[in-house]
Amino acid sequence: MSSVTPIFKIPHSKPDIGQLEQDYVRDVLQSNMLMTGACVPKFMQAFLASLNVPYGVATQSGSSAIQLALAVLGIAPGDEVIVPVYICDSVWHAVRAVGAIPVPVDNAPGSCNPSCEEVLGAITHRTRAILVAHIMGYPFPIEDLRRSTQLPIIEDASQALGSMLLEKPLGTFGDIAIFSFSGTKMITGGTGGFLATSHEAYGQRALQMHNSNDGVRAPYVKFSYAMNELQAGLLLAQMERFQAMLERRARLTDLYDESLAGTGFARYTHANTFSFQYNNYRFLIPTGKAVDRILQRLHALGISCRRPIDPLYVLHEDIAENQYPNAAHFHDSILSIPIYPALTDIEAAYVAHHLHVMYSEEAMYREDE
Repeated sequence: MSSVTPIFKIPHSKPDIGQLEQDYVRDVLQSNMLMTGACVPKFMQAFLASLNVPYGVATQSGSSAIQLALAVLGIAPGDEVIVPVYICDSVWHAVRAVGAIPVPVDNAPGSCNPSCEEVLGAITHRTRAILVAHIMGYPFPIEDLRRSTQLPIIEDASQALGSMLLEKPLGTFGDIAIFSFSGTKMITGGTGGFLATSHEAYGQRALQMHNSNDGVRAPYVKFSYAMNELQAGLLLAQMERFQAMLERRARLTDLYDESLAGTGFARYTHANTFSFQYNNYRFLIPTGKAVDRILQRLHALGISCRRPIDPLYVLHEDIAENQYPNAAHFHDSILSIPIYPALTDIEAAYVAHHLHVMYSEEAMYREDE
């Protein structure tokens, strides 16, 4: 294989920041109100309206939104909370931060999400809540779970903003939903998070608990989880541009689909897509055992790709990989390539071209045969 000098340096993820974001941040700085001013409540109202959910609070991070959700539900030290094993490590730490015990469950075969049966099978007399996630924007079968248990369900929609199930936004099916606005998410405030709920009691409790500096007496322990004005200013701009960003992601997905047609690098497909509208958060390619070789070759070409998520067993010695064979298979065989609104058509074509070339070079797959 001949070496190629990189034409581009293409990151795996990149926030899409334009003039509107700069204008909002400038206005915040000129207001001299950096903690909570006009932007935070305006963003909260706009975000809840986009979900058609009545109650919620904006938080400083997705992790703080999870911790707040657990506190709202009264999760205590020693309680068990079921979580996917194939999920960002911040979820494990958020559960541990309130003293609870995360109980990981495996993926369904060939899926990035657990099955409803896998989750139900992990319930014990100590289980006090279930956290399910729409991993990479793909829906967990949350309606099936709701019909099967009375336990409170926290819906992690951090990667699912813009995805729809049964014509409803993901993040509107659980008892409490949480979102993250970190730099790689669908919209970003640099950091930031959100707790949303249709339960008035949960919403009021979250409002009372999330900001220990609001000067209001409350019957609960309160946290310093409130979003600041700079985060909210960025997010207001991102919300105004969100539909255009969704359309750009859809355009890039079409470009990749067309460019990779016939190569064998078919895009990962999720179950029940007939009732599901995807936000195109990730473009995933099943590659068998060739992931490491492809990653190395693409890196040499200036293209940053990755395995999309490190399962919990990668980072925690007390979680045994062999107990989660489906998550391990998914992790070991899936490649995530760049797809974000700031990616140009030329850059996407460059990525697709080199993937096309790699697939045609059968020698690199010889050990997989």
